[in-house]
Amino acid sequence: EEAQYGVAVGVTPRDQGCKGGLHFFDLKDPSKPVDLGCNGDDGYVHDAQCLIYRGPDSKYVGRDICYGYNEDTLTIYDVTDKRNSTIISRTSYEGAEYTHQGWVNDVNNQEWLFMDDEYDEERTTGPAADGYPVTYIWDIKSLENPKQTGIYKGSVRSIDHNQYVNGDLIYQSNYGAGVRVYDVSSVPQDPTGNGVCEIAYFDIYPEDDDAPGGGVPAFSGSWSSYAYFKSGYIFVNTIERGGYLVKMTKREFCKANACSADNCLRAMRASTISGRLEESQKFCGEFTKTFVADVSLVPEYASKACGQNVISRVSSACECLPTASS
Repeated sequence: EEAQYGVAVGVTPRDQGCKGGLHFFDLKDPSKPVDLGCNGDDGYVHDAQCLIYRGPDSKYVGRDICYGYNEDTLTIYDVTDKRNSTIISRTSYEGAEYTHQGWVNDVNNQEWLFMDDEYDEERTTGPAADGYPVTYIWDIKSLENPKQTGIYKGSVRSIDHNQYVNGDLIYQSNYGAGVRVYDVSSVPQDPTGNGVCEIAYFDIYPEDDDAPGGGVPAFSGSWSSYAYFKSGYIFVNTIERGGYLVKMTKREFCKANACSADNCLRAMRASTISGRLEESQKFCGEFTKTFVADVSLVPEYASKACGQNVISRVSSACECLPTASS
């Protein structure tokens, strides 16, 4: 909008022209769009957010940057010259199945990015193997070397879809689980995602609420929402049930991280089982290196005790284990 051009994504057929990549159009006169060029260097682009760059990477300040979600990577483009745009970086991540969409934390200070993968829950892959929606957190302070630093997970089994940032809140449409609102204000201080919490939700598909985990990872429900009205109203789009206009009347607040001796933590530090604490400490040492792990890598004793949403609960338990002595 600021630069008065549009970008077409998800273009088909993929075997023509720019292979389904970014397509640029001059929109100074919206009634007469002008083709400005395209970029197919990384093939198909499912979604993208394009902004005038304002952030800590001084090399690109004032440049026209697109953050592309390209099926298996976060791909960052410099599109200042639409006829000769280039790829700055192309980065994949553990659990990649269908890199779908994402949003930066602040268009005026582009340091962090939140991204979803649409198929990882359905295909039970990586940190989404338990069916709870995973949002991937990226440190984008270096556009040439973005780093995936952590994740946060939804409280209800479902598939995550479009998400948008407004202030410190993310409004994420999670198909059958409806719109979930997350407080992400903790991310600059804790980029692992452990401090992110869900503060509100609007469930538009209650039929599956009695299923294990409170829902079913399926392609029905809400695709998107719009939370930028000055009135505070939120428009919620759905596949089968039209649109809803809702408003947050109350919200939860993120609790300070604390160690509580639940079954998950008890199982991992059990003093009655010889060597259990040391085994857990060794596991946690590897598990927390990347903050993203496959559920199948969690020890059976921990997986059983931690129940639903295993990755999040094991991560919290690891934080509470005593440090291994040398």
